[in-house]
Amino acid sequence: MTAAGGGRRASWLDGGEYWRGRRVAVAGGAGFLGSFVVERLRQRGAAEVFVPRSRHYDLRTPDGIRRMLADARPDVVIHLAARVGGIGANRARPAEFFYDNLMMGVQLFHECWRSGVEKFTGVGTVCAYPKFARIPFVESDLWGGYPEETNAPYGLAKKMLLVQAQAYRDQYGYPSVVPCDGTCWDEMCVPEDIVVVDDVPPDLYEQYVNSGIPVDLYGEAFVSGMPVSPCLIVTDIQPTPGGDCGPAPALTESWSAVKDRYR
Repeated sequence: MTAAGGGRRASWLDGGEYWRGRRVAVAGGAGFLGSFVVERLRQRGAAEVFVPRSRHYDLRTPDGIRRMLADARPDVVIHLAARVGGIGANRARPAEFFYDNLMMGVQLFHECWRSGVEKFTGVGTVCAYPKFARIPFVESDLWGGYPEETNAPYGLAKKMLLVQAQAYRDQYGYPSVVPCDGTCWDEMCVPEDIVVVDDVPPDLYEQYVNSGIPVDLYGEAFVSGMPVSPCLIVTDIQPTPGGDCGPAPALTESWSAVKDRYR
């Protein structure tokens, strides 16, 4: 593969030759991130984009996966399906989040290899990073500690795709890619347990700090001019030619530090 601007990598990033004529199955293609991926694949010339729905294919089971692959006959599988939710959902259903995500990822990957799918692409999560990672953290920090406990079942289930990808490449030479995304949201999709703000007024900030109730602040949030939580709109996600991936942290500073600075 040559460098961008002079060969195959540039063609792939521009969505030209690579996707043209290929059949692609996108698990989770009707969902939040997946719907935008499906749209881009069609724009870039994929011969057919197959979107399996959970009411027809249970991707937590080998039988559901095998039926999906038999029906789709894909050259490439992109796995974006997941059991996801906010902090409240992660606290209430950690077993479901662990089991469903682990079974979907591990078994879909294995069946793609077994049935001869040309390439598997999954997606990781920023929740797999250590709870006490340095700020800002980089890709090499991924294995430096245990994730934040609330998100750990989900994060570790998704993290196993990285282990599986390396193992199958080492033993079988099977090509796969498992990029790690950050926190994404859509301007029209705001979960009930998330506060999206452009600016945090002092009275609102004091209300949350003094209540003792954990609250996530998403968006371009500022407290006394200091950025608190960066946002990434899902349609702004773009492939990056080469180099390391450095996910943005959810918070640039601890809440205690923010509180002290504000006061």
